[in-house]
This record gives sequence, C-alpha cells and structure tokens, in this order.
Amino acid sequence: MDGEGRGWDGRERGAGCQVRDVAGLEVPLAGLVAAGGTGQVPFAVVFPGDPAAAAAVNAYLAELAQTFARPLTLRSYAYDLLRWLRFLAAAGVVFDEAGRGDYWDFVRWLQEHGKTGGARRPRREAAGRVNRVTGKLVPDDRAFDPATLAHSRIVLHEFYEFLLDRGERPLVNPVPHARRRDLGQFSGHPHHNPVHPFTAPRGRRRFDPPDPQAVPRHLTDGQFDSLWAGLACDRDRAMVKVAVDCGCRPGELLGMRGLDVGWGDALVKVIRKGGRRSQWLPVSGDAIAWVRRYQAGTGYAAGPEEPLWVTSRGQRRPVDYGAWRAVFCRVNEKLGTNWTPHDLRHTACVRMIEAGMPLHLVQEIMGHRDLVTTRRYLRPRLDDLIDAQREALARPRPRPSGPGRYAQADLDVLFGREVR
Repeated sequence: MDGEGRGWDGRERGAGCQVRDVAGLEVPLAGLVAAGGTGQVPFAVVFPGDPAAAAAVNAYLAELAQTFARPLTLRSYAYDLLRWLRFLAAAGVVFDEAGRGDYWDFVRWLQEHGKTGGARRPRREAAGRVNRVTGKLVPDDRAFDPATLAHSRIVLHEFYEFLLDRGERPLVNPVPHARRRDLGQFSGHPHHNPVHPFTAPRGRRRFDPPDPQAVPRHLTDGQFDSLWAGLACDRDRAMVKVAVDCGCRPGELLGMRGLDVGWGDALVKVIRKGGRRSQWLPVSGDAIAWVRRYQAGTGYAAGPEEPLWVTSRGQRRPVDYGAWRAVFCRVNEKLGTNWTPHDLRHTACVRMIEAGMPLHLVQEIMGHRDLVTTRRYLRPRLDDLIDAQREALARPRPRPSGPGRYAQADLDVLFGREVR
C-alpha cells in the first residue's frame, strides 16, 4: 500500500492502511440457492440484500447452463457465488467494486471460519488423526478442503470474466487466474507483444493452498469382508458388489435404471461424469445374483425408466447420496472405521491392477480422463511398504567375514607377536 491509504489496486482500504479483521467478521447466512429456476436453469440464487448481485449471478448461471453444464455443477457454482455475496455484504463491499484485496480477505475468512451451515454428526475420532483400521485421515467437517478453495477461486474468476465480456464493472477481474499472466514469464520471450517492454522472467505464485495428493485408500480383502458382514440388507449388498466390481462412481451407481442392467451378459450401464457418455461395464455373476435377490426380497422390479435402487421403508423413493452414505456411517459405527462410498471405487481399481489388467484398460473402465490419474493407484500404501520391508529384513543374510576366520598363529606372525 502507498502512503495515501490505498491498496496496490488503487482502492481505499481505510485510514492507516489497516487490514480487515476477518476473524471477528460476522457473516449472516442470508439468501439461499433455490431449486427450479427460470427457463433451463435448475437453480437460482436468491439474495435480498443485493438484488443486482443476484441478477448478475443468475445471468451467469443461465449462460453456464447453455454450455451443457450438469445440474449438480450449476448447484455447486451457485453456492460458491452465494458464499462470496454473503461475505461482500458483511464487509460492506459492492460486488462489482470488489478488488484483489477483498478476495484475499475472503480466502482468509474461509480458512478462519470454515463451513458455517448444515448439521453434522459428531465424530468419535478427532479431526486430523489417522484411523487405526483404515489408515485414512479423519477429515475436519468444518474446514474447507484445498480443492474446495481452488474450485471457489475458479468459479469467482469466471463469473467476473463473464461480467467483463458483457462490458460491465469491474474493469479488472479481482480474482486471480490459475497462472500468472505477467509479461515475459516465458524464457526467450516467445510470442512477445512488441507494445510491451521486455521484462525479466518471474516465477509463478501460488494462489491456492497446497493440496497434498494422498495415496488412494482401498479395502483389503479382510477389511472388505468386515464391511460386507456389517451390511444390513440385500439392497446394500447388491449396491456394494456392483460398485466394487465395476468401479463406478457413487453418482453413476445411484443413477442406474432398470434398463441399465444386462442380466444375461453381467453388464451394467452408467452415465459417465462430465460428458454424459453412457458406457457398459462388466460385473461378476455374483453381483447380478445379488441384484436379483434384492428385487425378490423387496418385491420391486424396476421398470426400464425407473430407478434401480429404492428405499425399503415407507414410500419407495430413489436412493440418494445421503442414504447411500448413511449405509457406510452405520457400518463405520460398528467397526470403528471411516470408509466412504468412494473407497469402493479405489478398491475396484486396485483389484484390477493387481490382477494384471493392462493400465489403459483399467483407465477405460474407471472412466479416467488421463492415464496419470490411473497411475496414482500404482503408488504403494504405507502398510504395503512396512510388510515388504519386514519381509526383506527377515530373509537370512550371509554373515560378514571377520577376524574369527583366521588362525591365531597366523595372526601372531602377521602382526609380529612373539610365538611362545
């Protein structure tokens, strides 16, 4: 900041260049994300504190919907934008007058306060500790993951790019891009704009908190048997068996309909994430048998367009992610574990790799866009390293040769000692 109390972006930041106290900032949970928006937009942001900001956000969501964005994508974008509008309203900043300093204050506020809404079940283990059975870190339900903060930055940056394309304020995007756009950042100055002067190359800045990529945790055979024994009904067993055989994502599993099961060929069809591409995946005969047993026990045979998985109590409704996650919560309470539905996908991938399946075939079945994602499953877990090291240490080794292998008389002659 300069001596006049302005930030580097030229905006007033108060007398004495004071930094905003985000730790004591109270941000009310104003506004909401309403389902059933106008036109083709399934969600809309309602923010009575600033109707102009809400109108700009909804216009951006409408344009995003025209680019074939999925409803859940629009929903996550809407919540990211609503969180930003709440912060700006509490800080007294108009959405189209925000500066780079306001965004950094927003990031600090997210890290200070964490998640503020929603009811969560208390955990028996402290956050940040490693579960003794699964080897997975116990997540902090109140803290934002680094990936969530990175996603929020991308959403806000694209929102202001949308405003700039329409010729609206602000004149400069207050949210940084993923990469530095400094001139001369490439060695040799390729594609240099002659209008701008040459500058020395500068390194990249980190705009998102570091996100260490942990080794995907899968269930060993013994752990899977314990999980299987803790399941309460045939529907849960059928869902677990299908998921662990084909490695589908939880959303792909829950979206199956009656016509998505190839009974004779032991195949299931899923709608892939992102591109909405349909794909048939092989499963075992046992998985098909468990699906048959689930339908026979409940008396529910899904029609071609009906959901394959429905609730067993009261009126039959499609099983959503909350109900599917509750299955694992009940098993975790019994076993003292912290498994999630996504761990079945990790288990399926590791099983295919250990069976000797070529990596490009595993990539196709898992639906990974890049082979680098599949290669993450080649990294050994800590318990695998421990077992391998202990096995190596337990092998018999030849003893090193030493002085005891030589005759004492020869040693006396060698070192010049008197022979008695």
